[in-house]
Amino acid sequence: MHISHASFFGSKTLLYCSTVLLISLHSISSFHMYMIRGQTRKDKEQHNQLTQLNTFYFRSRLKNLPLFHGDDLSYLKQINDNVFVEGVPEVHPVPLEALCMNTVDYILVSNWHSVVALPFYTENSGFKGVVYSTEPVVHFGRLMMQELIEYHEKIVSEHVDSKWKDPSIYCTFPNAPVRNPSEWKQFYSKKTMDDALSRITTVSFNQPI
Repeated sequence: MHISHASFFGSKTLLYCSTVLLISLHSISSFHMYMIRGQTRKDKEQHNQLTQLNTFYFRSRLKNLPLFHGDDLSYLKQINDNVFVEGVPEVHPVPLEALCMNTVDYILVSNWHSVVALPFYTENSGFKGVVYSTEPVVHFGRLMMQELIEYHEKIVSEHVDSKWKDPSIYCTFPNAPVRNPSEWKQFYSKKTMDDALSRITTVSFNQPI
């Protein structure tokens, strides 16, 4: 095998041949990282607005937002036609439904965005293989991972149960999520990050493996 290009595939696309997995996951499939979680059908238009809203979320005036589902699910807040979940951000890794990680011998990570997703596939998944990437990819990926971990560690939020992830509830949102919330996961810890990065063997472009 040779690594000769930094981008193998587009977002959410996987190709595996025999026991080699080539991954380009682009920021863990758009992340779903909102302190007030939710996704409108106009994702691209409203992404910046939602991100700005996160910054001001813990102000008291936003604590008094109308409840969408009553006191039993008091963490569901409504702003106009949008329902959000008040809680710690979650991410949505690209599901590997058709692949068992314990059958994969190698993972080739093609860009630093994809390094951020790596722990979701190498840790507690049965993966026992080797990860290959270039040094610049690992360096920039590590910086992004550390920044995201620090971001999550600073968030203080009351416990949010998973009741809202029942389709009978979230499907009633005016802005119902287009991806299954039961697949969303909490972000990983620094130890998990270090364990995942320790699996990486760095290679140069065009270097035979």
